[in-house]
Amino acid sequence: YRAGALKNLMEIIYEKRIDILAIQEMRWTGHGIMDKKEGTVYYSCHDSKHQFGTGFIVSKKVQQLVIDFQPINMRMCKIRIRGRFRNYSIFSVHAPTEEKEEEAKDHFYDTLENEYKKCPRHDIKIIIGDLNAKIGRENI
Repeated sequence: YRAGALKNLMEIIYEKRIDILAIQEMRWTGHGIMDKKEGTVYYSCHDSKHQFGTGFIVSKKVQQLVIDFQPINMRMCKIRIRGRFRNYSIFSVHAPTEEKEEEAKDHFYDTLENEYKKCPRHDIKIIIGDLNAKIGRENI
């Protein structure tokens, strides 16, 4: 959400020759598709607050392989890419932390499971994201 952050990221993606990049915590508002010189940004964020948000950046080189983009909610979106032998359904997710209410965590994982099941059967399915794993001792 910082000024110039997208421009800097796009330059790095171009320099490193990254074709598809999944992003979490974009902190934009709304959802949509934004064309830039180096590639296209697909995003799904909170409707009014600058919090959470997921998305993808796809380079111009592989842009023609994008079949579909679905903004699911502020914590999840999906892009479908045409492959040589099989297509890919790729999810960008930002899971709630362990401290969140059980209801919020259950809702997130139920939504992810439902969207996963909606993918075409023969697609290769990939889940990428910030799954908020915690390490260390438990407070028990």
